[in-house]
Amino acid sequence: MSRELHNGDRITGRVVKLMPFGAFIAIAETDLVGLVKIPEISWQPISHPGDVLSLNQVIEAEILWIDRDNGQISLSIKRCQPE
Repeated sequence: MSRELHNGDRITGRVVKLMPFGAFIAIAETDLVGLVKIPEISWQPISHPGDVLSLNQVIEAEILWIDRDNGQISLSIKRCQPE
């Protein structure tokens, strides 16, 4: 990882996998991947991440929390967008 990440940071990333429960995002300038769960993708209700995201799409997201012990990062796309 080439930069330090913290809760509340805004990051740029690329959608690398879409799942029924959310989307995995490769965080730019790092070797890390975070997860955006469905409720954090859009202010509007969606049933699947593929409704609004596509593979390799570049997005901006906010880091909700980082679990360094388990290597997990939770992200929110909607917090970077107006309601």
